[in-house]
Amino acid sequence: MHFKLAILLLVVAVHAQYQYHNVIDVKSWRYAMDQSKTAECHIHANEALHVVLDRICQLCHEMYSHENPNFRSECRANCFKSWRFTSCMNVFKPY
Repeated sequence: MHFKLAILLLVVAVHAQYQYHNVIDVKSWRYAMDQSKTAECHIHANEALHVVLDRICQLCHEMYSHENPNFRSECRANCFKSWRFTSCMNVFKPY
C-alpha cells in the first residue's frame, strides 16, 4: 500500500514539474520584454494600429494559451514581426 502511494506521489511530482516548465519559458519572456522596449517600434506611435495588432495577439492567446502560455508576449515580440504574429494573422485571414 505504501509503495503504491509513493509511486503515485512520484508520478504527480514529476508531472507537476513538467507542467511548471511548460508554463514559464524564461528565454521567450526575456526576448519579448527586450524587444518591446526598443525605441525602433513605431507601431506604438499609432495608437489605433497598436490596439488592433494587440487585439489580434490577445485573441490568439485566448485560443492557444493552453498550448503556449507565453503566446501573447511572443506574438508582440519584435514589434509584431514575429512568426507568432504571422501565424495569428493567418488564423484570421478570410478565404
